[in-house]
Amino acid sequence: MTPDEIYEKRTDEYRSLSAGLQKRENRLAYARLVSFISSFALFVLLFPVSAAFAVIVLIAGLAVFVYIINRHLSTVKEKEYYLHLETINTLEQKSLKGDFHSYPSGGKYEERWHPNSYDLDLFGHASLFQYINRTTSRPASDL
Repeated sequence: MTPDEIYEKRTDEYRSLSAGLQKRENRLAYARLVSFISSFALFVLLFPVSAAFAVIVLIAGLAVFVYIINRHLSTVKEKEYYLHLETINTLEQKSLKGDFHSYPSGGKYEERWHPNSYDLDLFGHASLFQYINRTTSRPASDL
């Protein structure tokens, strides 16, 4: 398998995973709404019958609501992770074709006072930094 095929396969895989997670996220958002509304509706309906039982049902419903929120947040985080991996593989596929414009140029690291700063093309557009830097965090880029 060529590197281009590997990146294409990974991009497709991550795209389908994030699409599935988007569907799960939508279902969880709907379930969150339903659990919240039904908890209060049951509370209002059961309160005239038994206040203690209505409070217990409300607490149970809110516990389910909190559980669904936690699942929703973890699904969103997982989806964003796969979207990030998809972006990384797409950019790498572009770089195999010679397109490095999506990567940072490293202009913030330029030392204008250095006599060889511009001769070596270490930073800036089409520079060595742009060709080899694949970091995604500021501390890693600083290194």
